[in-house]
Amino acid sequence: MIGSLAQDADDPMDLLADEDMPDGAPEEKCEVCLNEKWRYKCPRCGKKTCSLACVNEHKKESGCDGQRDVAKFVSKGDFTLRQLQDDYRFLMSAETQLDRTRRTYKHTQGSLSKAVKKRVAPAKPRKPEVPRTKPVADTPAPQETE
Repeated sequence: MIGSLAQDADDPMDLLADEDMPDGAPEEKCEVCLNEKWRYKCPRCGKKTCSLACVNEHKKESGCDGQRDVAKFVSKGDFTLRQLQDDYRFLMSAETQLDRTRRTYKHTQGSLSKAVKKRVAPAKPRKPEVPRTKPVADTPAPQETE
């Protein structure tokens, strides 16, 4: 399915435009003010709003932060090109952060001040055991129940 969609469009981003508003659909109203046609959809909860004022009102009323849940379960039947792109962007941002951390660590590894080196030196021969926490990736993912 994805391959056939990609062949029909010059730009894959065009496939995602107006995905939520198909042509010929009845005009839906803003779920906050109930007056205007909705233009924006909350990435977190899907509430449809028409303006910044309505978005802010929605956030204040519901306590929604408006940030998409990157770990939200999506069933195989509901998996679309948008979810694929979101997953790809999430993985790329994780890789970027990991790379940034590695470079920062390498850069600052030998640049301890004399005072810190003085405090660290006596501990080296004793080799104190540092408690380690379990990496997030090793924890089991919560199971989706339907």
